[in-house]
Amino acid sequence: MGVEQKEVEVSYDVGDSVHIIDGPLEGFVGTVEEVDVDKNRVRVTVSMFGRKTPVELELNQAEAVE
Repeated sequence: MGVEQKEVEVSYDVGDSVHIIDGPLEGFVGTVEEVDVDKNRVRVTVSMFGRKTPVELELNQAEAVE
């Protein structure tokens, strides 16, 4: 009995600006630092209170800024 992999389409890459669309930081814009498709995680740096803060999100919690 294997673990079923969900295919998640990622429309952004390291260095891209993304808009956070879900979770407590919804509405923030940040820069992608790392994408880990296997773990369904993306690390984004957002600016909060004048400081750059790294946050980990699920891949579907962010979308590319058009």
